[in-house]
Amino acid sequence: MRLARTIALILLLMAAAILVLQKPAFRTGPQPESPQPVCDSLDELARIQSLLSEIPLETESVEPGEVPLHAAAYLTRTKMLVRTLVASLLRADPGLAEGPDVLRTLTVAHLASAGLGLVRDTPRHYGDLREISLQRSPLNPDVLTAALDIAIECGQDSSLFVFERRQAAWPLVAVAESNGYGKISEAQGSLQFGVSPRNADGTYFVVTNDISPWCTSAWQLGRTRVLVPANDPEKPSELLFRSDSVFMGDVDSPGFFLSPGAFSFTFRVSQSLDSGMHNRDRILSYRIKRSLAERVPPFASDPAGFLDEWAGFPWEQASRFTLPPAQESAQNLHRRLHQAERGFFSEFGAIERCTGEEERWHLRLDLEPDTGGGNGKEALFFEVSKNGDAYAVAAAGPEPSPGCTVLEKVR
Repeated sequence: MRLARTIALILLLMAAAILVLQKPAFRTGPQPESPQPVCDSLDELARIQSLLSEIPLETESVEPGEVPLHAAAYLTRTKMLVRTLVASLLRADPGLAEGPDVLRTLTVAHLASAGLGLVRDTPRHYGDLREISLQRSPLNPDVLTAALDIAIECGQDSSLFVFERRQAAWPLVAVAESNGYGKISEAQGSLQFGVSPRNADGTYFVVTNDISPWCTSAWQLGRTRVLVPANDPEKPSELLFRSDSVFMGDVDSPGFFLSPGAFSFTFRVSQSLDSGMHNRDRILSYRIKRSLAERVPPFASDPAGFLDEWAGFPWEQASRFTLPPAQESAQNLHRRLHQAERGFFSEFGAIERCTGEEERWHLRLDLEPDTGGGNGKEALFFEVSKNGDAYAVAAAGPEPSPGCTVLEKVR
């Protein structure tokens, strides 16, 4: 009986394999290109996915958060093969770019023809295909993006493929992904992205933000990049890379705001001048000019958040957001607040908004030596003004600046 079942199973598998190999590629019209590259990519992808199906997301063979060595190469190959599938479909029928939903449906159907489907329920294996989304950029319709999500432990790894209309074709022009990593934190998790409108010279940029996947903690590493397509899609020009420790607890990001040559993005970070505030807004606003990315105001959504940003800037940058009468006194206080080992704890005391046509606030920052004992307590006073989106330090010193009639107590 066992022998008969084994023979029947072998025959069934052989028949399924023959059906997959003989199944014709989906077509949407006249095909100038042979479907063979698509079939070859699907066959290899099916083999890779079969190998990944033997690697559970939770395995005792590695420490938590570590990626099994043999899984890393398979993940890289999976992403490349899905990218090849989309690129091949666009080469065969460039008109598919006019309807991204149709292109997605066709891509998913090709995957299904190879016995591969999107995993809607809880994934169980490394490399499970979670989602593939395609869209024309609303601000730059000559750009088509494809985002692929695959499963890893405690999250997902996302890839971004950028295609651009060039005459009658849609070639791949940029890839944003992480490969060959040994820890899940190095993957591109919770990927957000945006494509800018074209500048007057026809150039544009792609901005991405991803959060490092991990199994615990509401604090993770956020990474922001600005990319410009170059000759090699695998190596786009990177105008900006920065990382921030971000708070993930019950906070939704509003996403990117893009314009020609600029973008802004808001997320939550720690308030280093007052741990009691726990977290605050950080606004990343950048002006993109040629090969440079320059951070510009606004930096924060409130004066206390601005003062925290100001303290973290090197003085050369902080001085640009310090009014001339306060330069000398503010530099002395900035030197104390900017150093890595401050030697004291700090928290905000009163924060008051002043009356007048100009937006101004008075802030008291209380300091206490971290050696304890209560000796050496002191207070620093700052006046912060706002002009448009830009905050600036208008006064700083050991005494409150005169002339503020309190309109309201913010704190």
